[in-house]
Amino acid sequence: MRRQSFYTQLGACALRIVSIILLACLPLLAGRAGLVGEAAAQSKAVMATSDGARSTTLPTLPLGDKKFSLLFEKGTAALTRQDFTTALRSFEELYAYSPKPQLLYYLGKVALGEQRVGAAYDLFRRYAESMGAEGGEPEIRAEVAQLLQSPREAGCEVTVQGENGALLSIDGRIAGTLPLSLPLMLPAGVHNLVLEKSKRRVQTQVNLIPRRQAEVRFTLMPPLALLTMTPGVMLAMRGASLDPQLATLVRRTVADAVAQQNAVLLTPETQTDTVQQQAELLQCLQQSSCQAALMGRTTAQFVLDLEVQVSPAATSASATPTAKGPAQGGIPNTPPMAQGDDAKKAGGASSSSFVFGLKLVDVDVGAVSISGQEGCTDCTAKRAMAQLNERVQEILRQSVVRQRGTLSIGTDPAGATVNVNGRQMGATPYLRDSFVGSQEVELTKPGFQTEKLSLAVTDGQITERQVALTPIVTQTPSLRPTTVLKWTLLGVGIASLIGGGTLLGLNGHTSCTDTTMSCGQPFEGRPAGIALLSIGALAVGSSVFLFVQDIPSAPPAAAPSVAGMSLIRRF
Repeated sequence: MRRQSFYTQLGACALRIVSIILLACLPLLAGRAGLVGEAAAQSKAVMATSDGARSTTLPTLPLGDKKFSLLFEKGTAALTRQDFTTALRSFEELYAYSPKPQLLYYLGKVALGEQRVGAAYDLFRRYAESMGAEGGEPEIRAEVAQLLQSPREAGCEVTVQGENGALLSIDGRIAGTLPLSLPLMLPAGVHNLVLEKSKRRVQTQVNLIPRRQAEVRFTLMPPLALLTMTPGVMLAMRGASLDPQLATLVRRTVADAVAQQNAVLLTPETQTDTVQQQAELLQCLQQSSCQAALMGRTTAQFVLDLEVQVSPAATSASATPTAKGPAQGGIPNTPPMAQGDDAKKAGGASSSSFVFGLKLVDVDVGAVSISGQEGCTDCTAKRAMAQLNERVQEILRQSVVRQRGTLSIGTDPAGATVNVNGRQMGATPYLRDSFVGSQEVELTKPGFQTEKLSLAVTDGQITERQVALTPIVTQTPSLRPTTVLKWTLLGVGIASLIGGGTLLGLNGHTSCTDTTMSCGQPFEGRPAGIALLSIGALAVGSSVFLFVQDIPSAPPAAAPSVAGMSLIRRF
């Protein structure tokens, strides 16, 4: 009885505990059920940020229908409990159903939770632009402003053009609808972009480079995607005992000139390839074959080889450069400034003579596009930099518009080395840009004959050529029948003579040297020996005759005849 009373009391206690828990949860369950509807869309819930250190208020959205409210409630609930997978699925479905700008904020919060900082920055940035300076809740504006000021990795600004209302996805995540309020800010690397509208879909893959601007232009009918990217220029500067301050000034001048031509000067920090060391790049630029190899070693479209020479003003007369000719894109030289003019403008600043040797390598072509010199005699650094700025802009303008085509060369078999105008450019199958004009191509491959082609490249066209390589056949000297015969007869004759002589030498001999014993009949080798000697003599004689016949004949000699001259052949 005592044991039964104990278990009875224990069960009653457990029942009380369960009842208390259920009573405590009833208000929560009722509140959750009441979220479905207008109150859910307009309510403000508290949620943890990605680092869990602070909380913020969710922005309100305009009233929607029942489907909108259900999806919104599901997404906010998942976001509050940090179920980012469910939240992303709900908000993406909601955005595709009704693309309201407030949803960019929610997608940004999900991106933060998934540690996609670059995507979060882009979404918050476009949310703030769409809402305006005074749009949305003050708490949300302050939070977004703080997030946008946080440090981040250098990305690429991408402008997307396409049909209005089309849904844009990046790497499988919804990014917005066109037109975008701002260009995308995406991390460097490979990204998959998809544009969809009315069951029409276009997909493309882009490889973005840090601090480079890009534009992706979509057309849904026909389904096409075109990527254009801001040209990147890499600077290789050299000069004997160049002052560090002057080197910095030159680099800034070049960067400013490149930016004015809608390009970007790449620094070692923005380079993700092996061409990062100045010394290595300068050494490479001195070799034409290495210039061609730059295509696979750098992300830049152009490499500017800049040689800087500075001398005192007293030696300015000898430092005045001469212009290179216009061949191969050469730039006429700018006349030097009048002495002392720049010094007056600079308030008495010291002057020197500057000579800038410029060589712009087109990486895609693998050759020098434009080269030239710029000189400034008895100038201050300020004036010299101004002239350098103008010249860099000029060579970039001329190089960008220089006409190009494409060379496409294939060989059978593949793997032949391709030399264009004396520069080793790659191997077949070969596909590469080339300047317009006649291009001398040489194809080499071990074991095959060298093929030389003269191909005319036209602007914007592909010049294609397929070449069947001819194997090199090594001629092995063949033996004439008479040659084989005479050596065979000679060998047989010598062997027969030796054999016959041996038989004759053994004729009459016995197999025993003991005179007291009977050793049998003496050996009879005379008939066979004579026969072998006869055969050997005949074979050797025939061989000698054939050897004599193969001796080159004497040149014919002229002899007089009645009609003039006749030829008499001597044997």
